[in-house]
Amino acid sequence: MVNTLVKTLFWVALVGFVGYDVISIAVTQMTVRNDAQEVSVIATDTLRDTKSVQAAYAAVVAYASKHGDTVVPAGFSTGPHNAVTVELRRTAKTFLASHLPRVSQYTVGDASATASDGIG
Repeated sequence: MVNTLVKTLFWVALVGFVGYDVISIAVTQMTVRNDAQEVSVIATDTLRDTKSVQAAYAAVVAYASKHGDTVVPAGFSTGPHNAVTVELRRTAKTFLASHLPRVSQYTVGDASATASDGIG
């Protein structure tokens, strides 16, 4: 009786940990993509309004920090028509996946996005 209960609890816990990790990884991947798109628009607006690349970069860093993302080194660039390209990275909070070599690569979400106002 006790042996069966222990085995059952073990499997329930394992399924729970794996389920949590899968959901956490999926949410991280989707969120970092959305954040990159949103912050590239914010940076484009800031660059257009202030004409300052430093102000646009500061807006990106502030947004990323507030939302749990980091700006990838060399992950910020500007172009014509106030175009701004941003690359963000976020690590999923997991129980097991970050410790498993074949799965740990999926715990890091990396996304880039470019926004431009198209005004010359």
